[in-house]
Amino acid sequence: MRPPEHDLITVRDLQIRVARWGHGSEKAPILALHGFAGCGADFMPLNAGLDRPMLAPDFVGHGGSDAPEEESPYRTDEVLTQLQALIEELLPERFVLLGYSMGGRIALQLAPRIHDRLEALVLVGTHPGLEDDRWRGHRFTGDDELANRILSRGMDWFRSYWATNPIIATQERIPEPAKTAMAQSRSANRPHGLAGALRGMGLGVMTPTQEFLGDITVPTLLCVGDEDEKYAELATTMEELLPNAQISRIPGAGHCAHLERPAAAAQAIRWFLARSARAVSPAPE
Repeated sequence: MRPPEHDLITVRDLQIRVARWGHGSEKAPILALHGFAGCGADFMPLNAGLDRPMLAPDFVGHGGSDAPEEESPYRTDEVLTQLQALIEELLPERFVLLGYSMGGRIALQLAPRIHDRLEALVLVGTHPGLEDDRWRGHRFTGDDELANRILSRGMDWFRSYWATNPIIATQERIPEPAKTAMAQSRSANRPHGLAGALRGMGLGVMTPTQEFLGDITVPTLLCVGDEDEKYAELATTMEELLPNAQISRIPGAGHCAHLERPAAAAQAIRWFLARSARAVSPAPE
């Protein structure tokens, strides 16, 4: 596994760190969006099995990106605007958008804004949003309480608490040195950055996407670990709503399927992108 190079890009008065892998390929690059408390470099195991350049920014409040004290930079609409500015500066006309968990939720909301530039969309362990106002309110309350605990107890407490989350348990399978690097990066996050992300980008404040999934017509891969039953059900729901979607179940993987079983996930993504490219190629004259 080759560690990425990093760039610092100024976006809307923020310094955003971007992990970058270049393969010298002319294929469309991948813009990869990480999960909560992660960073762009987390994609290192997956990138090793792909044959495309990859750019993976650290979300505001995460990794090496700025973590402002004010709340506004963490709001989803502002994060989407930050990403659009990065896309304009760093990416060619056509690219692949990939998102995992929180990054997948952001990718779902970003896709309609940049639809004409997408070659394909890959979503790993992604929730389309809570349609019931009551459940969304409960989730917002839970995220807000967790944000307060992170602020009052700090990163050592959060690291221990997060390790007890059942959805995280299967991440023990992530290969070294990536697993240790992810743990170190998670510990280096700033409490107010994670709190801002929970309040601004959490599932409790996410606008449900089910109503506009039918407008996302690009080829879409819904990647899910075969042990992640909840998200497997959500993937089935999204497959029915997305006009051009298919599911890939990764054997022996949980929620973080692309890093727990990176070779299998990379193979599924490569196959999907190759098939998608053939499907949209113009017919020979």
